[in-house]
Amino acid sequence: MRATFLHKIIIVLILVYQLPHDLRSQEPSKNEEWELQKESENIEIYTKWVETGEGRKARKMRAEMEVEVNAEVALKTLKSDQLSKKFVQRATEFYNFDFESENIWYTYSLMDIPWPLKDQELITRNELEKNTTGGFQIQLEGTPGKLPEKDNYDRIPHFEGYWEVNTLNENRVFIRYQLFTKKAPTLPHWIIDPLVEANLIKTFKEFRRILLQQAEVQ
Repeated sequence: MRATFLHKIIIVLILVYQLPHDLRSQEPSKNEEWELQKESENIEIYTKWVETGEGRKARKMRAEMEVEVNAEVALKTLKSDQLSKKFVQRATEFYNFDFESENIWYTYSLMDIPWPLKDQELITRNELEKNTTGGFQIQLEGTPGKLPEKDNYDRIPHFEGYWEVNTLNENRVFIRYQLFTKKAPTLPHWIIDPLVEANLIKTFKEFRRILLQQAEVQ
């Protein structure tokens, strides 16, 4: 698994190295409006550049799709750590813990990252808010100090995002996942960005498959 993913990075590096130097060194537009970056099977990936407050900009990302299920199925799936581990790509560990209430809980996830980089840990505080139309939003806030750090992993120091599910009709919802981290990338954006976008597409495809599966057994 690691070798295959690393081979993809090496191929990208070789292809990019063959580009003219001025194209390789070109900076992104840093557009501060949402821009569609990738679309596959009715799943769309958008990005927007924002100031980090650290003298540089970073990208917010969001993935969107519509699915033929109701909001209840979506909520049960998102609150299930066992189901979430199945659709979150490259997650080797994923579990919920420390439930402050029915609407507030924490999640630990460990992501498999290709050598020579360390695997990444993320801990989030999740807060659920339901709306009056049957949908909901789960706010995600990084809480890196919630659990002791492990020497072999790289813990993400800052993270913010949300899951948003809006009811379109009785059996159809619009789903959006947004994420942002101020953590400086360990590789150039022209390597990292396409990989993250592809990972989000795969995550949403698997999420949709599981949602439809759960709707059948409800």
